[in-house]
Amino acid sequence: MKRIFVVLILSLFIFFPEISDSQTTSQNCPKSFRGIKWGTKIDDLPDMNYWGYKINNKDVRIYTRTNDKMEIGDIKIKNIEYLFFKGRFYQGHIDFKGEPNYYKLKNRFESIYSSASESEDVWGWLSSKSKWEVTIHLYLEDCFSKWFCKGWFKYTYYPIFLQVNKDTGEKYKKDLE
Repeated sequence: MKRIFVVLILSLFIFFPEISDSQTTSQNCPKSFRGIKWGTKIDDLPDMNYWGYKINNKDVRIYTRTNDKMEIGDIKIKNIEYLFFKGRFYQGHIDFKGEPNYYKLKNRFESIYSSASESEDVWGWLSSKSKWEVTIHLYLEDCFSKWFCKGWFKYTYYPIFLQVNKDTGEKYKKDLE
C-alpha cells in the first residue's frame, strides 16, 4: 500500500511538473555515492571487499570498502554497503543508530537537496527524459527509545535498478512514462 502511494505521488510530479521542486532536476542529481560514480565497474575499484550476494538475485553482489570513513559529519554510521549488478555500481546503503541521527541526516539532505516528499523521506531526480535517475530513501524503524532506533538510507541509480528488478522495474517504467 505504501509503495502504491509513493508511485502515485511520484507520478504527480511527472504529469504535473510545475508542482515539483526545481531541486528535482537532473542538474542537481547526485552523480556518485561516496566518490564512486554510478555504473562504475567493480574491477576498477581495487579497495572493495566482496561481502555476499542478494538472496533473491545472485547477479547483485554486495561489497564493503577498505578504510571507509564510518561517519558523515558528526554522525557515526554502523555499516556501508555498495551494491553492484553484473559488476556495475547502482546502489549505496548506509546503516546508522538513533533518532537524533535520523534528524541530523534529514536536515543535511534537505540543506543539500531541498525538502523531501511529505509522505516519506524520499528525494528524487528526473533525467532529461522525465524518468527517475536517482532516489534517496531515509528510514527510521524499531524505536524503543531515542537512541535505540535503527535507521538506514540508500542512494539508488535507476537505470541499473530497472535492470536488477525486471518485473518490478517494468512496472515502475510503465507507471512513470
